[in-house]
Amino acid sequence: MADSPRAVVAVVGNPYSGAKDNRRIVVSLGDALRQRQLAFEEIWDPDERRRRFADADWMANVRAVVVAGGDGTIAAVFNEFQARPWPAVAIYPLGNENLLAQEFGFNGDAGALADAIERGRCRALDIGVANGTRFSLMVGVGLDADVVHRLTHWRERGEAMRRVKRATYIRPITEALVRYAYPTITLETDDGQAVVGRQVLVVNVARYGMDLAFAPNAKGDDGALNWVVFEKPGRWRQVRYLLSVWRGKHLNRADVHSGTAKRIRLTAERPAPVQLDGDMAGYTPVDIRIEPHAVTLIDMAAAPGTMSSPAPMQHR
Repeated sequence: MADSPRAVVAVVGNPYSGAKDNRRIVVSLGDALRQRQLAFEEIWDPDERRRRFADADWMANVRAVVVAGGDGTIAAVFNEFQARPWPAVAIYPLGNENLLAQEFGFNGDAGALADAIERGRCRALDIGVANGTRFSLMVGVGLDADVVHRLTHWRERGEAMRRVKRATYIRPITEALVRYAYPTITLETDDGQAVVGRQVLVVNVARYGMDLAFAPNAKGDDGALNWVVFEKPGRWRQVRYLLSVWRGKHLNRADVHSGTAKRIRLTAERPAPVQLDGDMAGYTPVDIRIEPHAVTLIDMAAAPGTMSSPAPMQHR
């Protein structure tokens, strides 16, 4: 790590993630980096962040990018990265769910994160691409995406971006359960499977919001996407499906189908809403593929002097 020509840790923050004062929280991370004599730079403005990511000379001097925000901020950063090689990525979780952070052991401990960046041990992460947009967690088509669309329209209403808390989801979930029409969705895979249902999830990692595991066997570094199709429509049917997921029994149901694939196409009898990593992403049709080991993550699990993954500090 000491031999790396990359010098600066770029801390890119989202002041609107979660429900706390994120700028104040990030002060502790800056202190931890400073104590380890790691040079760092904070960037809070999204336009400035995009300009920096487009500057090849600046990116060449970045030791690691720390995303101080939630899953939506992480997805935005992955989509703003341009010419490779990309610097390694770490997460300082400041969102509501922080699903990717939980999956890979980023827990908000500023000292532990600074130690991991100093060590420089890394691991690989697959990235999904849906209609040209990168995602790290999941694609949802159906009721869950309708909730996201409703929430996004509410959040963008008015002059300033509104903060989202867990309680904020109550109204859009209620409205979606009452009003969503459940168009038929068809999932087709690269190995010739075709499955029809009313709710589809294509998953890169096992975690989903509210501690639900729709695809409990999904792994973020196995070079494949897991998919789950819920066959039946109706609000009460969806509630029963969720209870089955919560109990870990849904994959045993005859009206729930699952599998893995590297490429997936989703179509619907009429345009169905799509969400990527909890953000609104238009409507069907959607073409999805996996990019194996596209991102290098700082490894929080690696002990000093060990290498849990052969991945270097930057992905090549």
